[in-house]
Amino acid sequence: RAALGRGTVGVRYLPRVDLASEAIVGGEAVVHWERCEGRVFPPAELRRLAEETGLIVPLEEFVLRAVCVDLGRRRAAGRASGVISVRASARRLVRPSGINELLRVVQAAGVPFEAVEVRVAESTVVQYRAAAVAAVEKMAQAGMLVALDEFGLGAASLNVLRELPFDAVVFAPAFVGRLEEGSDHAALFSAVTGLSKMLSRPRIVAAGVGDPATLALVRSLGGYAAQGP
Repeated sequence: RAALGRGTVGVRYLPRVDLASEAIVGGEAVVHWERCEGRVFPPAELRRLAEETGLIVPLEEFVLRAVCVDLGRRRAAGRASGVISVRASARRLVRPSGINELLRVVQAAGVPFEAVEVRVAESTVVQYRAAAVAAVEKMAQAGMLVALDEFGLGAASLNVLRELPFDAVVFAPAFVGRLEEGSDHAALFSAVTGLSKMLSRPRIVAAGVGDPATLALVRSLGGYAAQGP
């Protein structure tokens, strides 16, 4: 908690690239913490630590406020920024006031709701189905974009994509790293992209793409966008 006030916690962006135009269409805001002894906590480790210490909601709010400041500056300067995604934890979703707090932060910053994409993990949807459904629908009704995150690692059925108003599905890096021509992973990826085209949503994003071969495969399987590791 003290690190959030000392300025040693920072936000950076992982760009999201449209596979058809190769243009940057947005990115994911990720948080890192540089301690005084020089150790840098990577985003996944920092989120895990925040979950364990009960500080995940303040950390997520810090990230969201930083994103809103950056989006506001870009809009004031007339620069396009695309859609910036932030993560929402299960703890955020199950709080009765959790989504209202999130919406108030964006609204108070004067940032359009559609400039922010909130990513909800597949595991959260599976474990806290009722709370996740209510949260996703509330954000969608407000005009905020919502993505199903870390897809391919849990047990969510494809019906989730049909029943809930997700704007994007983000395949997990661990899943994308196992994509191979003719593999079960490739077949599932292709099936989800096919369903998304039939429903005209959601857009399919591959996260953790780190080499040209994987990028080419994701494109050939019908993915909309790719995000680096």
